[in-house]
Amino acid sequence: GWQLHPDSWGNGFASEAAGAVLGRGLADGLPEVWAVMYLDNHRSAAVGRRIGMQLLGITRRWYHEPSLMFWRGCRPGQEPSLGPDQPGSAELKQG
Repeated sequence: GWQLHPDSWGNGFASEAAGAVLGRGLADGLPEVWAVMYLDNHRSAAVGRRIGMQLLGITRRWYHEPSLMFWRGCRPGQEPSLGPDQPGSAELKQG
């Protein structure tokens, strides 16, 4: 996770750091990587998309509140091992 002071927003720091962690995890052999975020956190959702993660939908799997569920696999054409509780809408995918 990340949390940046508003003075740091818009400089690409979150995307750079998240992309590096994602790349390292996949390079070290993780078969897939998950990210969850608040439904209204459009900036974090944009980071997820920017680093190549796929929005699958909404889940309550890991937290009591619903979260956006992003995923990235290690191989092209790979399918996620888990699905969302409900699919994401076009509105969620656009942010």
